Amino acid sequence: MQNITPVVEPPSDRTIQLSGEYGIHMLRHEFTFMFCCLLCTTVSAAEVYKWEDEQERVHYSHKPPDDGADAIEIKPHHEADQATLKRIEKNEKLLRVYEEERQISKQEAMEARKEEEERRKQCTRAKKALDNLDYAGRLYRLNENGEKLFLSEEERNNEKQAIRKQMKKVCT
Repeated sequence: MQNITPVVEPPSDRTIQLSGEYGIHMLRHEFTFMFCCLLCTTVSAAEVYKWEDEQERVHYSHKPPDDGADAIEIKPHHEADQATLKRIEKNEKLLRVYEEERQISKQEAMEARKEEEERRKQCTRAKKALDNLDYAGRLYRLNENGEKLFLSEEERNNEKQAIRKQMKKVCT
């Protein structure tokens, strides 16, 4: 049986460094480029600069150095397959439905508040009318000629009953 010894390559003299706030050192150009591409797809408005220092190390950064950096234009990948497009369309449709439901719910709540406010006003008016019937001396109505028609005790009690019936509906 043979002994297999792994071969370990020493690091290359040309290392690549991502400078700036990331401070990540990488040994291969491919990893650096892929990282920059991923970085640029998440921050699509940011520019990336590339330059070499005195030791011939290549640097990438979102900030240009003081001298001689080339701006690199990295375009995000926007192509999507049919399944992704259908999923996006389905999500947008769902969001529209949720927004419509939210608007309907908001409108219903506003109408319910208005109805509640109107009910409170009717209750307050009914209570005042009942107080007038209970505590006022003589009550009258004006007929079509503008003459006063005084209420009898029976008419007064009938009015009180009608108002109490209305209060049961609107004051609960």
